[in-house]
Order: sequence, then C-alpha cells, then structure tokens
Amino acid sequence: MNPAKKTGPGKVSLMQKRQFEGWHQALNGILHCTAVLVLVLVSGAGIPATAQTYSPGAKCVQIVITSSDSLLEEPAIKMTAEVAVSPAERQKGLMYRTELPPGMLFLFNTPQIISMWMKNTPRSLDILFIGSKGEIINIARDTKPFSLQTISAAAPAIAALEMPAGTTKSLKPGDLVQWTPYFFGCPQK
Repeated sequence: MNPAKKTGPGKVSLMQKRQFEGWHQALNGILHCTAVLVLVLVSGAGIPATAQTYSPGAKCVQIVITSSDSLLEEPAIKMTAEVAVSPAERQKGLMYRTELPPGMLFLFNTPQIISMWMKNTPRSLDILFIGSKGEIINIARDTKPFSLQTISAAAPAIAALEMPAGTTKSLKPGDLVQWTPYFFGCPQK
C-alpha cells in the first residue's frame, strides 16, 4: 500500500500525518520566536520605563540633550517624547492635556520661524526651538497656560520641543538636541 494514498474516505495516511506534524512543529517554533520578539519590543527592553502617559497611537522618539560646553559629559536630559509631524498633530500639540508626556517634539521639513501658543493648554511648558544642526536656538521658559500670545523661534528652526515647565533649567542656547525614533510606538510602563 502506498503511504501517500488515503486509506479510505476522509482518512489521512501516516505520511500525511507526519508531514502535518512537522509543519505544525515548525509553525509553533516560528510563533514562539515571534511572540518573544514582540514581548521584548513592546516591553521596551533596554529602554527606561516611564510612568508617563502617551496619546493612543502616538509616535515617539528618544531625546538626548547634551551641553555644548562638553560633549563628553553625561546628557543634561535623556527622555522619550511624542512626535508631532503632520499639520494636524502640530496644531493640536499638548492642548487639553492635564497629564503630560516628558516632551513633545514638533518636526518641520524646512528651517522656518516656528511660532507656538498656549491656547487650550492647561499646563505651563518650557519650549526649545532647535536649529538644523540640532542646536538650541532659544528657550521659552514657564509659558503661561491658555495664553494666545505668540512664542517664536529667534531664528529659522526645524523643530520645537515642549516639556513641562522647569525641565530646562540646566539648558542654554547652543546645547545640542538629538533624537532617535522608536519604530514600534511609545515605550510603556
């Protein structure tokens, strides 16, 4: 009897059963490895956990700010920030949020005079305006919640970084800001 043939209606041969078991074991191995990889990526292995709340579906970057006095020193600030890239994301920013992430980075395609305001923003912020080489151009500290006053970069900038007020005490113009994207959303606690 040929082992590849069915032995009757609806019956599976021994060879077909062994082939199925082999594929089943291989698939289980692949699924197990994938599950472990997903857990490592989602848990943010190697990324400091934060108790901060990020918007659902937010994109995040790792921010490192280094003193311009000595690039060999420990970073003055190292944190995770949400990213606002589209015009709609930049327009909304941190409006209506009483619980803030450590920061929100507003990215622009070309250097320009970036202007911000505090409309519908209930918490005071510090705002860094960042030039095309990553240098801090100027800092607006302790902004007034709900204010409609314009807060602008002192020179063309490619980014603005909003952080809770008081965060930038150790920073000054000329310090360097670098960011690296997270490719799988924001790290969670």
